[in-house]
Formats: sequence, structure tokens, C-alpha cells
Amino acid sequence: MKKIKQILLVLAIVIGASMSLPSCGGDDNGTDVIILDGLWEITDIISEEEEPATEDNEPGDDTTAGDGDAGAGSPPAKTEGNSQAEIIDDFGYIRFDLNTYAYFTVEGQTITTHSAGTYILSGKTLTLKEAGSADQAVVAMIDLKGNQLIMEMVFEDGSQTWHAQKMANDPFLDNGGDGTEYIDFENEVHKSDSVPGSLWNPDVIGLNQTISGTLDTLISLEAYKAEQFYYLKVDSAKTYQLTVNVFDPVYHLPAEFVEYVQVWISHKPFENNYKAEDTRIKSGTETFYNLQSPTGYLYIRLFSYQNEIDFELTLTEQEEQEQD
Repeated sequence: MKKIKQILLVLAIVIGASMSLPSCGGDDNGTDVIILDGLWEITDIISEEEEPATEDNEPGDDTTAGDGDAGAGSPPAKTEGNSQAEIIDDFGYIRFDLNTYAYFTVEGQTITTHSAGTYILSGKTLTLKEAGSADQAVVAMIDLKGNQLIMEMVFEDGSQTWHAQKMANDPFLDNGGDGTEYIDFENEVHKSDSVPGSLWNPDVIGLNQTISGTLDTLISLEAYKAEQFYYLKVDSAKTYQLTVNVFDPVYHLPAEFVEYVQVWISHKPFENNYKAEDTRIKSGTETFYNLQSPTGYLYIRLFSYQNEIDFELTLTEQEEQEQD
């Protein structure tokens, strides 16, 4: 009976680990590959109770989409007028990165982000999950023809059809030409009402500061997963190194191959952006080199299958001779 329990625990750990990692699989049902990366201008939004504008509409009529009640994450109502001298769009823009998205509107020099998070594209099914909304997602069926994108969006209180056009460049990136948008993750994405030290509410640390802690399942609220999240703002032009010390852990796991602490690094706060370091720590000290962040934020996740492991970590600027 004891062996059966151990086998079941190993299976739970393996299954849990596979669920915690981002999927790299694709959709094999179609021959066309849809690539969303880039900036899309929302040219029209039609609610389910509305009909598209026709040539019979008078110039002064305001029957365009966006009026009335909007679903969660949907855009504000369209306003009259559109200045040709400024980059302004009543419906806004949606930017897709490798696995993240941001929907925002622009007025003059002001950019307002209405929704940001991660997305999954499977065939023609697009799932948007807003940061901090673990139980809510927006699902859309999409159709891409050239640079024209149609998204049949399903919100909590209704459906909308979004029409978008791919832009040749992204005029809203203020990044010095390195292709990375600056986002104030600390104020726009972090959730102060989440569990301290968790994915959406990581603990802030300082450079050259030694942090002591204990890996605990109370952070993840899952019995097989002990973890802790940290972050700090860094200089995107500099390189850093992280030293982690694991103090004499006592493992009570059914198999030796799961007895370790692993470091995950990200420059964004979204789960799918974290990448695991190859070196795992069973006990003792390891240093991880060549850590950089194009966003100005560096995120650190410590993970283990074993609960109650004491550790210390220190992040320092990397010396030039150690950058090779």
C-alpha cells in the first residue's frame, strides 16, 4: 500500500509539473499558420445587437459599434470626431507579442491600457486571459486574410465582432529602437490583493541585498508546488548575476529525481514568460550568470516540490570578467 501511495504521488508531481509549463504544441487541423505578432489597428467593432453601417446612413448618424453596454475588457464607446493631425483611433489598438497581448487607446500623447495579459492561439481559436483574472477569459474565433483580421469576441454579457488591420510599424513603442515596449508592470499588472510573494504580487528586493526565505505551498495553494516570486527594477543596459543558497533541505519525496530547487527568470510578470534555468540545486550554493532584462524589470521564481526549504538569494551586478 505504501508503494502504491508513492507511485500516485510521483504521478501527481509529474502531471502537475507538465500543467505548470507553457504549452509548445500547435494545431494540426489546418494547413495555414496564423501569426498575430505585431500591432493591429481596430477599425470597427460591431455588437451583436447592432448592424454594420450602410451607405444610407446620414453623415451625422452615430450608429457605429461600441455604444451601449460593453462586456468585460471591451472598448469604450466610440466618440464623434477624429483628428487627422494626431494618431487617434476611437476603437484603439491591440498588440500581440510572442504570448502576451495589450489592448489600448491613444489620445494625443496619452496611451491608456484597458486590458493586458496572455493569449493562446489554437488553430482559429484565440483565448485572451487578462492579468490577475485567473477565472475569466475572452474567447474569439478569428479569420485572417492578408493584413485584415476579424475576431468574433465572446464577452460575459454579449458578443462583438472586431475588425482590425495590421500596421506596418508600431509608432507607440518608446524603446530606443530595441523592439521592447516599456510597461510599468509594478502599477499596471501587479495585484496588491493577491497573496504576497505569489505570481501576481511578487515581493520586491533590492540590488546587493541578501533575502532569506522559506519555500512554502501557501503561496501556490497547491500541495505539490512550493514557490516564491521576487522582482526588482534593473538597468536594461547592465548584466546581473543571482546567487542562491539552499540550506540542508530534508526531502520527503518518493523519488530522488524530483529533489531539487529550481530558479526561473523572466523580464515580464506573466507565467508563460518565465524560463527555467538548467542548473537545479539539490543543496548548497549556485550562481546564475548573464541575467538581463530589456523591460527594466527582472522577475525571479524559486520552485520546489518539497515544502519548507530554507534559502537565501542575492542579486548583484555582474563583473565584466564574469560575463564571458
